[in-house]
Amino acid sequence: MLTSPRYASTRLLLTALGLSYLVGCPAAAPISPADAPTDAAVPTALRSELAFTSVLAKPPMQDTARVAAVPAGMAVLGLLNQTAPCFSLASAATKAGALIVVRLTATEVQGTCNTFAAGAFDYDVGVTGMPAGTYDVDVLHRVVFKDGRVAESRVGARRVEVR
Repeated sequence: MLTSPRYASTRLLLTALGLSYLVGCPAAAPISPADAPTDAAVPTALRSELAFTSVLAKPPMQDTARVAAVPAGMAVLGLLNQTAPCFSLASAATKAGALIVVRLTATEVQGTCNTFAAGAFDYDVGVTGMPAGTYDVDVLHRVVFKDGRVAESRVGARRVEVR
């Protein structure tokens, strides 16, 4: 079964073997104005590809993200504690100077899940077509609820060297 802990562990191990410089990032923390990017460069969109699986969320149920450089890009692997069919998941990546922001957005789907569902998105995002260089990468998780509330937190931050 694709949602079993063994599958998730095997997938992570195989991905880690193919990626260089794999390092864990700290747990979710709210973004304060002091943490906001100060780079005045205009953000430009980067190519990104998202793949995910819905899994059963288990304690401690913390959002996580790990970032690793790969040739001409980077990979982000993480867990966002919302689940299909209650939420849809999308990703976007932008570059402003030496800052890359990868944002995963879970949007609550109208007419679904009137009760709590203990699930999570286990995701991989590939960002490609990046010029060689050293970048500071922030991974943000945003949740958009059907009543209009929005919650966003930084779940990963790392400096990567793309070759």
